[in-house]
Amino acid sequence: MPKVLVVEDDLQVLAMIRQHLQLEGFSVVEASDAKEAWQLLLEERPDAALIDLNLRTERDGWGLVATVREDGRFARLPTVVMTGVEEPHLADRAEELGSGFLSKPFSGAEVVEGLRQAMKRALNTSRVVLHLAALRIEGTVHLPAGRFSDGWEALMREERVFVPVTEATVSAGDSSDVEVPFLEVRKADILAVHPLEAG
Repeated sequence: MPKVLVVEDDLQVLAMIRQHLQLEGFSVVEASDAKEAWQLLLEERPDAALIDLNLRTERDGWGLVATVREDGRFARLPTVVMTGVEEPHLADRAEELGSGFLSKPFSGAEVVEGLRQAMKRALNTSRVVLHLAALRIEGTVHLPAGRFSDGWEALMREERVFVPVTEATVSAGDSSDVEVPFLEVRKADILAVHPLEAG
């Protein structure tokens, strides 16, 4: 399941976000300030981040987003910034930093939709065939934006051991195909890959 880092120091807002994300199948890791958030980025390697702009610490959410964008490991991390401040330029600034934008108060559905849109913008979806020793897996993988070969190489260089595949069909030579909504394929087991189409 996709892992989301939520950086929010208001416990009520955090609880609402956590509840809605978990109901939608996301795993949630939480931080209340930028320092803790950076540590979790390094340790947990989340798939996306929701960041409150008005953290009650020296370093605000903008500083955290800028650090994320400047670091090569997280430059393409899908992010959504959140704020209760009503200033017209904030959404534009978020867009310049490659982030989605949510204005408080917001509903749980708006959080989920904003996060999904940010993830969709940051990634290419590609239908692929993965060849393993005894299996053929056809499914959708999410790669960094750009050419398929570059995105696949970037995915394989990541520290994660598994490649997430959605909408997968698993075939073993002598048995019926099995369809699964999500699976993780161990990188070391992949013998070959080729795209069916790029999304």
